[in-house]
Amino acid sequence: MDASNLHLLLDNAALLIASTIFYQVSTYIKETYDQSSEVFDAFLFGVIGILIMSFPLVPSPGLYIDTRSILVGLIAYIFGGKTSYFLMISLILYRIILGGDGSFIGVVIILSSGLLGYLFRFIDTKFFRLYSALNFYLLGIVIHVIMTFCIMYMSNTDYAVAFTSSVIPLLVIFPITTVVVGKLFIIQREQIKQLQLTRFAEKRFRSLFEQAQIGICYLDTNGFFINTNDYFNQMFQYTSEELKPLNISDLNDKTESNQNYALTQLLDDQNAIDHTVEKPLIRKDGTSFWANVSVSRIRFNQEDIYMSTVIDISERKKAEEMMHYLNYHDQTTGLYNRHYYEMSVNKYDVEENYPLTLIKIDINGMKLINDAFGYEMGDTLVKRVVSLIKPIVYNSDMFCRFGGSDFIILYTKVQKPYIDIIMAQINHMMTNETIQNIKVSVSSAYAMKNKSDEDLNSVLKKAEMRLSREKLIDTSSMLSRTIEIIINYLYEKNSREMEHSKRVSYWCEKIAQRM
Repeated sequence: MDASNLHLLLDNAALLIASTIFYQVSTYIKETYDQSSEVFDAFLFGVIGILIMSFPLVPSPGLYIDTRSILVGLIAYIFGGKTSYFLMISLILYRIILGGDGSFIGVVIILSSGLLGYLFRFIDTKFFRLYSALNFYLLGIVIHVIMTFCIMYMSNTDYAVAFTSSVIPLLVIFPITTVVVGKLFIIQREQIKQLQLTRFAEKRFRSLFEQAQIGICYLDTNGFFINTNDYFNQMFQYTSEELKPLNISDLNDKTESNQNYALTQLLDDQNAIDHTVEKPLIRKDGTSFWANVSVSRIRFNQEDIYMSTVIDISERKKAEEMMHYLNYHDQTTGLYNRHYYEMSVNKYDVEENYPLTLIKIDINGMKLINDAFGYEMGDTLVKRVVSLIKPIVYNSDMFCRFGGSDFIILYTKVQKPYIDIIMAQINHMMTNETIQNIKVSVSSAYAMKNKSDEDLNSVLKKAEMRLSREKLIDTSSMLSRTIEIIINYLYEKNSREMEHSKRVSYWCEKIAQRM
């Protein structure tokens, strides 16, 4: 082979190598115009094949030597499927159009190259590591050995003689070209795949970012906004553009002493990755809400930035506040309950608060009223008693419902004469008070602690003992009046019930006398 023919072979091989660049460029076109990858690749490789066949080495008129065999074999080996079918059909048609006595040989070379590519693809998938340099080299050798035999033994003598001088360079240059082009295709395909995965991940992350049902924002190291999602914007009633000049501290409730706790902690501790805090934040309209704020440090473009998630926990906070309220308050009256008294009373039991006074109040006949008229009536009575006592003891240190019908009032630094006045006012307030003709009656007593060595529980028991004596005096007349009201109530509902009750009462009295 003379130097000019060798240059033609090298130029044709170089043209194939250079044309692989179009495969990578095609990725942009496919994404821009949303084209099917397989169909577009088939068209692209068809154009490349025709371009290669347009600059062949012609050892003899009608005999064309070029790198189409490499292209067909590699496409079948690497891509397979419709892409290789379309390429082979395109090149076969083009070779037929070119004509000449070597058309048949050209078609056979195209078909054999494609079949060998499929064979290597099948074998490598089953038994070997796919797309190794050795595999590409073996594919190049086998394709071009078969091509040599086809030209030497299937064509006329003139073609065989003309081709003989090209055999050695062909079996050296084309297999090496096969390795180079094959590796370029694999590298480009992997790069394209990674690029597609990256773009898909970016698109998916963008979708998650935009559609997330929590507020998400990105901040620079000074706490200024870089980007925010829609939920964050809706939560704070800003647009993304309005937030960009702002700092995250601008969204903190100004009543908070530590306005930017999470971010401040993260900035101060360089080894920290994230911090979470619950705090009140403020919207554009000035209203505040409780939020769970998490701030995480992430690395982006060789710089530290911060990603913050914000979750509205206002409903949870309301529920927690309600649970806390119910834990320490009586649901019926709104007063503190016994649990609060037991948790808090010791903080008042200090010497500077002496004398410490415990007033115990009990509603007389509460059980009878509940049994006769129902618990709703009992609750009404309790509320009425509380409403009468509250204005009198407004300056007390504690007013709590201690049980079903009893209450405790705690005073500190108050002398006995003042307590006596309070007791008198409470008793006077109940004098003419009735509910549905039922007289409102309470018994009350108190005890005082003047020295630190006295036990507060003993003081409470002393008040309870005094209260018990008071109830013996107050309860009898109140119960008599209440029973009379109950009997009248039964008579109004049913006269027969009234008569029945009287007869039962009569016979009970007789039985008691006999006993």
